[in-house]
Amino acid sequence: SMEYIIRKFGLEKELKPISKMHGTSVTAQTSYGPIEIVAFYHPAVAIYNQHSKETLFEDFKILQKHKLI
Repeated sequence: SMEYIIRKFGLEKELKPISKMHGTSVTAQTSYGPIEIVAFYHPAVAIYNQHSKETLFEDFKILQKHKLI
């Protein structure tokens, strides 16, 4: 879960509910350099809530912004 990953990298001060974090990224420091952690809803949200489909597509745009897809 997002909470686990945020805590794993010691970024508790950045932790918010996924409804607030989705579509954003935070930078974490690792032994091999900085990484971007991108928060977005699990794709299954579109199955359970059709109204979330557009939000999910918007969230994935951040991956394009960071050239991850």
